[in-house]
Amino acid sequence: MNLEKIKIVTEQGVAAFLIFSLIFLFISFLSRVIKYKFFINNLDKFNTEEDLTLELQKGLHLISSITTNSVYIGLFGTVIGILITLQNINVDKTKLVASLALPLTSTAAAIIVAVIGNFILNYLEEYANRVLTLYKKEAKNVTE
Repeated sequence: MNLEKIKIVTEQGVAAFLIFSLIFLFISFLSRVIKYKFFINNLDKFNTEEDLTLELQKGLHLISSITTNSVYIGLFGTVIGILITLQNINVDKTKLVASLALPLTSTAAAIIVAVIGNFILNYLEEYANRVLTLYKKEAKNVTE
């Protein structure tokens, strides 16, 4: 396998991972919001605060992992692309700049995925805290 094929496979693999990650983030976001709304309407189904907390935190670690690791995956694609491009150092400047542009887009795309993932994670954590606060208020009202 020559270096150009490795570069193409790496770039396509990174792009596929980032697209999959973005789709996963949006599906996770929608499913968690639906679950949190269900939890708000059914707070009485949870016996303890710990039970609710466990349910609220399910899946958030995956969102966090994808958000964090997408940047590293994009950087990996960039590094491989630049290394292979620099192997062909005898090309003229315009070809060099053009062949460096594509690897750099994988880092840019990864940063976009990470930022979106971070917004989603922060929103879901805040939403979970609101649900937990409502549960505590309801439990307090029941005991009074």
